[in-house]
Amino acid sequence: MALKEGKYQVTHKAQGKWCLIQNGQEINGTYVLFQEVQERHPNGVYTIVGEVLLDVDVSAEQVLYVETEEGNTLPVNPVGVYSNKSYKNVGYIPCGEDRYIGLYQKKRTAAYVWMLLAAVVLLLALVLAGVWALNQYQAQKHPTIGGYEIETSIADYEGTLTRPADMDQTQILIPGFSALRFKAGSDEVKTMLFNPKDNPCFFQFNVVDGTTGEVIYESKLVPPGKGIEQIQLNRTYEAGVYPAVIQFNTHDLEEPSIRYNGSEMKITLVVVE
Repeated sequence: MALKEGKYQVTHKAQGKWCLIQNGQEINGTYVLFQEVQERHPNGVYTIVGEVLLDVDVSAEQVLYVETEEGNTLPVNPVGVYSNKSYKNVGYIPCGEDRYIGLYQKKRTAAYVWMLLAAVVLLLALVLAGVWALNQYQAQKHPTIGGYEIETSIADYEGTLTRPADMDQTQILIPGFSALRFKAGSDEVKTMLFNPKDNPCFFQFNVVDGTTGEVIYESKLVPPGKGIEQIQLNRTYEAGVYPAVIQFNTHDLEEPSIRYNGSEMKITLVVVE
């Protein structure tokens, strides 16, 4: 490829290979490392005929053109242009006999290193912010206390069950249930499993099949004054009446791992067509 007027760029393509690119066309060639130059010339007699800087756009109107050992004509800069502390030698392009073109690359400056470090710190900050945001979202979606999840599908519930005047504030109020009614083939039950607002604890409800002992529903923690308006069983039933049990498990409001005396209540599952 003959170089045309305009910009070109010599890039480091792979170990030992370079590529000159201009207007979408390429010239490819090879280079050797300084150690190999020394091995070729143990007496130290060789000549650097020009220098090329990698990875920068350069004008094709060069004063000096040199033909490489592989027959490529390469525009170069005079010797000494890049032979200072701002540049590092990458290798040498053989030009026949004892002649070489020096390949150079600009060193990464302290400012570049600081910019890279700042970018890494920024990226780390973004990752940490993302993790925090995800945790906040999860905390809102699945609020917990002491490692126990609090029920989210709950509503305020006043109810009519209130604490008698002569009942100690530490005693637990247990609401009464007689039946759960729902349709055959459906696992959704509209009800109100609630925790009276005066209670000193969380409720956790289990619904147990009275025949098999299978837990067919298990809630998370329900605070006082809240109730679950609809539950989803883990199985369906055909039309009929079935024995069941509601279990009231109680947990301390500040340390849910502390459990109080619970209660069980026999009910019926009324399944209609």
